[in-house]
Amino acid sequence: MIGLATVCSYFSLVFAATKSFPQYIGIASGTSMSIFGLSPFFLSLVASEYFTPPGRTLDVASFFAFMAMLTGVVHVFSTLVFRTTPITQESPDDERRVGEGPSTSAGPSEAVGASEEAEPLLAKPKDSTIVRVVRVQEPQHGSTLDLFKDPYFWILCLWMLLVVGAAEMVVSNLGSIVLTLPSSTSSDTTANVSRQVRLLSFFNTASRLVMGPLADLLAPVASHFEGVWSFTRRRHLSRVVFLFTTSLILALTFTWVEVGIRTQEAIWPLSVGIGIAYGSTFTVLPGILSSIWGLPNLGRNFGIISYTAFVGTTIFSYIYAFIAARHVPPGENACVGTECWRTTFWASTAASLVACCAALVLWKKWRHRV
Repeated sequence: MIGLATVCSYFSLVFAATKSFPQYIGIASGTSMSIFGLSPFFLSLVASEYFTPPGRTLDVASFFAFMAMLTGVVHVFSTLVFRTTPITQESPDDERRVGEGPSTSAGPSEAVGASEEAEPLLAKPKDSTIVRVVRVQEPQHGSTLDLFKDPYFWILCLWMLLVVGAAEMVVSNLGSIVLTLPSSTSSDTTANVSRQVRLLSFFNTASRLVMGPLADLLAPVASHFEGVWSFTRRRHLSRVVFLFTTSLILALTFTWVEVGIRTQEAIWPLSVGIGIAYGSTFTVLPGILSSIWGLPNLGRNFGIISYTAFVGTTIFSYIYAFIAARHVPPGENACVGTECWRTTFWASTAASLVACCAALVLWKKWRHRV
């Protein structure tokens, strides 16, 4: 029940934020995900400070009662008070005003503004501002069946399966990966594991906070302007470029671990690279889904594509477990040495390169839309 409630709370936070600020969907999704990710750290401090008597363990009953009241009040209050901005859809009046519906492909920039010839000669112009817009194809507000019929949706699912699956495999097994290597100093092994976990968590959160504003700045999403679905802010690149960059970072990270990591202290690039790739993926994804298949369908589409991440995590985790088990010496309980994960990481490198190719296919198709 706690897991179900956590997922519902997480999705409601992310989708409420993205639908309230659709023009800055990267900042909205990245910030909300970061806050949600930092909440366990904050609540653990509360538990240690106020619900752990000196010299004793955590008072579980009192802490759970506090959590029940806190989460209940926050969610009920948010439900009663919070209101999202209605999502604007193009109407027939908008089409008649423009003269024609949005084009099905990206076209040249157009100037949209008040016509000065229609104003009286002696009257003060209402607005002399000219806004440069680029007309693009509208999102496909289709059913779930229409979504499944889109081959590019399955290419995006493949990208998610490979990238998130490989990244979460490392997240789930980071401790055991560190323990397979010898320490180059006299530092405690447990301290080395904790250091890598902190590095991964820090860069996971930092990438969400940085990548969201960066995506909104360099690749703003389209919106309705004067009845036209268009980019109203200058666009420097496509958001799909972030997908390619993420998979490339993952491939370089796995390759570096294969060729340059032989001690526990030297494994920090793995923690940094996985944290950046994992955090960036889920920050950029809502903007792409809403631009291609519509903001009203974001929750449905995000939920569906999350299953591919689950499948990918299961596949890569089993590959890691099977290969590590095969290299356990007779009479020992754990695998030691780079052979425990070398084959797995080479497979992950290949998977990341395939994800790069998938991102290039998506960029070629969507580069004018998102």
